[in-house]
Amino acid sequence: SVDQLAAHHLGAETRFPSLELSCPDEGGFGPGLSLSWSLAGGPVAGETSPASLFDRLFGAEEVSLEQRKFMLSREHSVLDAVMSDAKSMHNQISKQDREKIDEYFQSVRDIETRLSRSEDWLDVPKPEAPFERPGQKMKTSEELTVMYDLMAAAIEADLTRVIAYRQPSVGLMAEAGFNVGGHNTTHCGKDSEAYRASMARNRKEAELLAYFFDKLKAIKDPNGESAFHNSMIVFGGGIRHGHGLRNTPTLLAGHGGGGLAQGKHYVYEADQTPLANLWLSMLRQVGVDAPRFADSDGTLPGLFSV
Repeated sequence: SVDQLAAHHLGAETRFPSLELSCPDEGGFGPGLSLSWSLAGGPVAGETSPASLFDRLFGAEEVSLEQRKFMLSREHSVLDAVMSDAKSMHNQISKQDREKIDEYFQSVRDIETRLSRSEDWLDVPKPEAPFERPGQKMKTSEELTVMYDLMAAAIEADLTRVIAYRQPSVGLMAEAGFNVGGHNTTHCGKDSEAYRASMARNRKEAELLAYFFDKLKAIKDPNGESAFHNSMIVFGGGIRHGHGLRNTPTLLAGHGGGGLAQGKHYVYEADQTPLANLWLSMLRQVGVDAPRFADSDGTLPGLFSV
């Protein structure tokens, strides 16, 4: 996924190359554990708890530095043994099985990379928490607010520069007084309860997203600009209505460090413009010299002035 490719290029200087945030499956999510897929093509697990995310970003370590170093060394030794056993099978299996083993190798390499990064940051203390640890139980709107607070705090502390968040939504409809499943909101008419629930959810999501934008605007980066100015934030969904995956409205906020004008509505050629063209445009804007991404056939004209 595009966030993982961006993290591969932008995450070298931060404690976490990227943050993958998610929520329990509410139906209709499709495969995957979050929005993120690794460079090896496997699903990346997402953090679903604000409290756990807080602990990961700002919580005190539960074990000593010596114990953490020992635990990392043990994990490395287990990976070495697994790789050795797998390689010994390589010449004894079919081409199809070798391809699966190669995918497995790449997954193990990804784990090795994460372990190596953990070692690099063992001696670096975590930043001071900007607020108290959140509780375990909260309403969906409260959970989204705290997640946004933690995302903004992680950006302000430069703990990461890449975040992907698959958000909960059914709870927002319940808070508005509707008893509707997420799947039903894409299979309904405009005179239905599911449609009204969907509109109530969308309004709340927009309100909370504006709250996140305000948080980023209040953060001043070292170059004197706000974190909002220096960021690009995409908000949208992968489905329009029914099972339609085309012509989905997508919001792109922030200024990308300059060159991304706001207050515009771009309409690209229907059914002929891959969403991957947006991802490629964003990658190029942050200096990732990718020739293409997924099914892209170019960048989006007019979106960036520089």
